[in-house]
Amino acid sequence: MEGIKQRRLSYTAKSKVHMVSALEALKKENPKDSKVELQKKLRGATGSKVQVQMVEKWGTATAARKRGRRVNEAFERAVLDQLIFTSLEIVNDVQHAVVVANVCYSHALILTAVDMVKKSDTFVNDEKVQALK
Repeated sequence: MEGIKQRRLSYTAKSKVHMVSALEALKKENPKDSKVELQKKLRGATGSKVQVQMVEKWGTATAARKRGRRVNEAFERAVLDQLIFTSLEIVNDVQHAVVVANVCYSHALILTAVDMVKKSDTFVNDEKVQALK
């Protein structure tokens, strides 16, 4: 489209790592330089209009945490195993393993599977699982 230009650049993880390592190298070579001088040298080294503050944030960034409520993955897997199962069928005197899965279980059936798993030996002493409604 004409007349529309990109307002922001998005950087890939690889380019971010490259710029962080370039900034660290510049800081080691020139420990007395100000941020403005480092920014000029960084722009010359990487060829992009990036600010030193942004690159420093990339360097100290931690891995993104998983959002939402924490779940008991073993419990969820056990419920799913109750709903999806494998059966053996004999066709022309040959046994075939068939995975029986359905994507539209009723709410009552899912609650029944949850109750079965809650009563299993694995989750009987788990307070968080037992508190689920």
